[in-house]
Parts: sequence; C-alpha cells; structure tokens
Amino acid sequence: VAHREQHNAAYQQENKPKAASDNVAANVQLTIPSATEIGINPVNDIRKLELEMDYSACKGYSSSFLPVTVPFPKPLKPLANFIAKVPGTTNNILKYHTYSVLFHSVRMMPAVSAINVDGNPKKRLDTSPRDDKWLRDKRLGMDIQLDDEFYAGSNFDKGHLSRREDANWGTTADLAKRNADLTCIYTNACPQVPALNRSNRSGLWGNLENLVLENGAVKEKGATGKITVFNGPIFKASDPVFRGIQIPVEFYKIIVWPTSTKQIRATAFKLSQGHLLDDINLEDLNIDQNIIFKEYQCSIASIITATQLDFKALLPFDTFKATAKPMELKSEEALVGRIAGA
Repeated sequence: VAHREQHNAAYQQENKPKAASDNVAANVQLTIPSATEIGINPVNDIRKLELEMDYSACKGYSSSFLPVTVPFPKPLKPLANFIAKVPGTTNNILKYHTYSVLFHSVRMMPAVSAINVDGNPKKRLDTSPRDDKWLRDKRLGMDIQLDDEFYAGSNFDKGHLSRREDANWGTTADLAKRNADLTCIYTNACPQVPALNRSNRSGLWGNLENLVLENGAVKEKGATGKITVFNGPIFKASDPVFRGIQIPVEFYKIIVWPTSTKQIRATAFKLSQGHLLDDINLEDLNIDQNIIFKEYQCSIASIITATQLDFKALLPFDTFKATAKPMELKSEEALVGRIAGA
C-alpha cells in the first residue's frame, strides 16, 4: 500500500500543469537513433532524447482499420480512477504509430496496448538490424514510468505489449522502421520473464498473431491480411512485488480479424507466467509454485471482468462461448482449426 501511495504522490506532483514554454517540443525525428548515433554518453543522451521527442505526428490506433468499426476500449471503474492523463488535459490515450495505450499510474505499466497490424509483404520493407533503445514518454510524469534502473539486474525483460514486429510496416522502409522503433517505450512494456517475452522462446503465445494472419484473416490479391490486437496484463491484488512494484503474472490478448466472407471475428487468449518467476529474486513471492505456464483461449466477457476494460463492442464477434470454461491451447494445429472454422 505504501509504495502505491508514493507512486500516486509522484504522479500528482509530475502532472501539475506546466508553463507553455515547458511544453515546447523540439522538431526531431521519431526514429530512435542507434548507440553509435547517440554518442559516447548514451544514458544522458537517451534522457535528452526523451525530452526532445515530438509525438504530434502519432495518429495511434485506428478504430476504422478493419471493415467494421472496432473501438478503442474505455476503462471501467475502478480502473478508470488510475489511468494517467496527459497533464493539463482530459486525455488519457497515449497515441504512437499504429498503436495506442492506456497507462496505469500506480502499477506503472500499460493497462492495454491496442495495435493495427498489416501483414501485407509489400508494406514489410524494413530489413535493418534490430537495435532497441528504450525511452520514457515525456507526456506523462517520468516518476510513474519504469526505466532501465528498475530492469537492471532483475532478470526481467522489457516485454513489449504491442509487438515491435506488429508495428513494423509502412509504405516505405523508413516509415516501417520508425513505427517499429517507437514500440520501445516503457508505456508499452511490462516486466516479463524471458521464456514468455522472447519470440524464439515464447511458444504458441508469441505466434498467435501470425497464426491468425496466416489462417484466419482475409487476404487481398495473395497478400496477408489485416488484424487488430489488444494486449495487456491482468492486474490482481495478489500479484507479487519486486522492487516496490507489483508484477502481473497473467496477460491477455484479443485478436480481431475479417474473414473471407467479409465477417468480423474475434477471440481472446490468456496466459500466466507464474511458475516462470522462480528465476526472479522477488522480494515478496506469494504465488503458488505449482502454477503451470499454459495458454488458454477464453471468452471476451471474461477478459472484461478480469481487466475492467470495456470490450463490449467485440462480444457479437466472439468465437468463444461466453459461458464456456477457458480452453487450453495444446497445439498450433488445434488453434488453426478453430480459427479457420470460425
């Protein structure tokens, strides 16, 4: 409780309205430079870049990306009380390139990150080496965002919610890289164990978007289609504490796609990283050591209840019965069969 009160106090202090001169953004490129480009003191230069970033060109998540309007979810109470607002405004949606975020000011991580994904190979033009450079978002108080100091020596990864590869598309290679680079921001990340976060180790969970793109989404002229994805943690009072921050052990993902019959389908997934936390030196490890790392397909209604986010607009498209128990995903083949038959 004490650490939550400290975060709230920091949030209120950081979000006092500032003078207009304090909010003048430098006109800089949104593409994050490489280590070589930022010079000999990368820590100081990263901090400088954080303050210079200009987000005015970021259009964020588009509700009209698919043939049917898919609205960005609103937070329900009591979650709504903890969603950070941009200082001096009533705006609580952080817009980036191709995705948007609602950020929890006490848990210091996103409640939802929603992204539009275009799988068309003609828009997958960026072939540059990946070089993640993580920033905090100056539009919020820096003290309510996690940073390198929190992650250093923790054995936690900075786990993208909206994936870098999902944002890595555009009409040019430079735009695709720009979009991908801006997913490396702490407002789009949660602490995750490497076995969950890294694509080459995350199993079925890390391949869900690709499976839907390749087997469910309608394809135009031979190109992989479009999907919309909502990602986030499931916050619980029982989440273990590390360095004063409660670490979520469960995550959700909702994928929405158009079918070949021009209908919209949606399905929700949930997984836990509980037992994988054995490798983390948690200060207050209060979880059942027998929790098994499993992926489940579940109802969107259950995600609404678990997250306090309003996904009601997706209920008519849910391919999973609201009254059904979560179904364990045991193989890609089984999931593909359900997606193709939806």
